[in-house]
Amino acid sequence: MKFALGLTIPVLALMAAVSCENFDHEDEHRMHNFQNSLFNIFERMSNTLNRNQTLTEDSSGNLYMLNIVKSLSLNAPTSNLTSSDQQSMELRMAKLESLTTTLLQNQKSLQDQLANLKQSDVTSSDKGHPLDPCQSANSSGLVHLKDLRKDAYCEMDFLEGGWVVFQQQVNSALSFNLNWAQYRLGFGTVGKDENYWLGLEPVHQITNSGDYELAVEFTFGGNKGFARYSQFKLAGEAEKYRLLIGGYSGTLADGLGNRNYAKFSTYDSDNENYKENCASYWSSGWWFDTCSGESALNYKTPYWSPMGYGTFSRMMIRRKK
Repeated sequence: MKFALGLTIPVLALMAAVSCENFDHEDEHRMHNFQNSLFNIFERMSNTLNRNQTLTEDSSGNLYMLNIVKSLSLNAPTSNLTSSDQQSMELRMAKLESLTTTLLQNQKSLQDQLANLKQSDVTSSDKGHPLDPCQSANSSGLVHLKDLRKDAYCEMDFLEGGWVVFQQQVNSALSFNLNWAQYRLGFGTVGKDENYWLGLEPVHQITNSGDYELAVEFTFGGNKGFARYSQFKLAGEAEKYRLLIGGYSGTLADGLGNRNYAKFSTYDSDNENYKENCASYWSSGWWFDTCSGESALNYKTPYWSPMGYGTFSRMMIRRKK
């Protein structure tokens, strides 16, 4: 491990400091042999550190290294040394032992920190689905869909919360008469009181990560209503984001039930089975069947039959428990 090598270098430098100055020829020869032995031992110690990379390994390797260093003071050549030289040798060996102990402590500290980080990752991943953080949100507001690199709005007050809002039209300030690429990726400003479309591809990715339901809110003539579908999914772009929907309930009429299996269309990508381009007729993208269908929430004044034209619309999806 890199940190093991980094901490061993100062110890090797200290070993080199156990020099041969002030020794006679015989003592110098013995000290050279002793230093060579030290380098061989520390090579074994370094290998042992590298074996201690896993967090599940016991402390036998660490104790082995520490015992080696402690034994050095017992085996060091001290005969024929002056009292001051012997004292200097003992001090240096004590420093060597202290540095080794510090090395092992630092290794243990780094291992503990790594274990905590791994546990933190596991804990955070358990809090909610990575594509749908609204499942664990505490209040309505903006969230970031990290895997999709997009912001989204969580609605936590409607029908027990947990909803990801993917379509909202609060007024006619933003034109929804946009092309296929824009509907695919999304447009507008995500927010509580903003006009926006999250994007066909993000909704496809989210709804294909599990079982999802859909809720539609619609305001007309000062009255509010909702439609709920227990099954909702979008196929991929190769299938023109085909709508898969069912299980209607609610206070609004069933404005999407007859659009099951319908493909999405825009003015530049006409995918409905009708003689006219209904996206051009309605100046918006939608899952059209005929141009006189039951719903067109992306029109400049959102439409839902038989209520007619409204002043507010919102579409939300929620992962089923």
